[in-house]
Amino acid sequence: MGAKTRKYRRGVVGLVVGVGLLLAGAGCGTATQAEANEVRSEIPREQGQATGEQVAQFVQGAERLALESLKGKQENLVVSPASLQIAGGMVALGAKGETKEALDAMLGTDDAAVINLMEHSLKPWAGNPAVVKDKELPEKPVVHVANNVAIDDEAQVEKTYLDDIARNFGAGIMHTDLGSSEGFKPLNAWVQENSGGLIEKSALQPDKDMRLALQNAIVLAARWAIPFQEEDTRPADFHTANGNIIQVPTMEGIAPWFFLESQGWSMVDMPFSEGMTAQFILPPPDTMPGDISPEILGDLKEQADTLRASAEAIKLGVVKVSMPKVKMKTSMDLEELFEKMGAGIAFTELADFSGMSTTQKLLIGQAKQQVVLDIDEEGTKAAAVTEIAMKQASAPVIEYQHELILDRPYLVVIRTQDTGWPLFVSQVMDPSAQ
Repeated sequence: MGAKTRKYRRGVVGLVVGVGLLLAGAGCGTATQAEANEVRSEIPREQGQATGEQVAQFVQGAERLALESLKGKQENLVVSPASLQIAGGMVALGAKGETKEALDAMLGTDDAAVINLMEHSLKPWAGNPAVVKDKELPEKPVVHVANNVAIDDEAQVEKTYLDDIARNFGAGIMHTDLGSSEGFKPLNAWVQENSGGLIEKSALQPDKDMRLALQNAIVLAARWAIPFQEEDTRPADFHTANGNIIQVPTMEGIAPWFFLESQGWSMVDMPFSEGMTAQFILPPPDTMPGDISPEILGDLKEQADTLRASAEAIKLGVVKVSMPKVKMKTSMDLEELFEKMGAGIAFTELADFSGMSTTQKLLIGQAKQQVVLDIDEEGTKAAAVTEIAMKQASAPVIEYQHELILDRPYLVVIRTQDTGWPLFVSQVMDPSAQ
């Protein structure tokens, strides 16, 4: 590790990884009810069980989702793999066969109990999402997670599926018309309430063929363990991805944060007041943040975890950090990500969601994620909403070998099949005549 006076150029763009925040992890909380016809299953939510290996695989799955989302992108983007894993887990619970295998591989687990456990792990920080609107951040981090299932009036959903959703995700259930703007008002209200007002409404569009809409929301409000001082924030140069140099409000602080390096990538691990941390990662020169490999990201995380558990960490000295204030909101269509992760089958008529409905052929019709991120001197506010809409497949186009068009006078013979006895015989000369 270099000397503490070593300088690192404020790079093209930085990558932010929050454990239990937005770019790795999951959260837990109890949803308050929007003003809608929301009900709860009588099946109580169970606490999930998982091995350490299953948890590690799930976290790695979150990192893969995040990195695949960022790969090749040149614009600002904030994603929540945790929110996608939860919403995707509700979808996977109703999938079977090849569809379930593809979704499980994308999400990093084949067991909804693992997702349930990860949500439960942040129960100590459960709180009201409206705290993000307060003037000051709470002394103790607040993480709010809520799940919801909106069912269309014409849907035919298996009771076993809804019971499994309640058991593993504690989701509320609302019945509405998913084909109309009026019917979408409860979904909009749910999004606004469970994002603490940071996200205004659902990103889904009404569709007459939509039968279910699965929603997840995650909200974080957390104060830095060592906050920046506002008087130290001043305009400074930032080098954008397209080569421009712009002036942005830039925070500056000196504190005993962990400073780590791996193959030219530099990271500062900046803890919140309790239980969570944000990791700010600077790429090597001429490298984009999304180009980081899972191996390098994993190495930096492992180094930070090792230091956190070490009594020697206090001897590492102090780090000077300069970084811009961030306030961004992004919206993402997730279909491309599903395809890149090998789960594109879920959007096709080859999809098998018979665990949701045995009488209606379902497939994913829309998948959207909206995320808000606000980083300043005091700490961080963030909210994510992931929504996946299940639509009923259109009637299949049937191939045929022959065609008969009765558009001129024709004969009709009605007979029994066993003896061939003709009971009625008719010639139709003019169908309009009575």
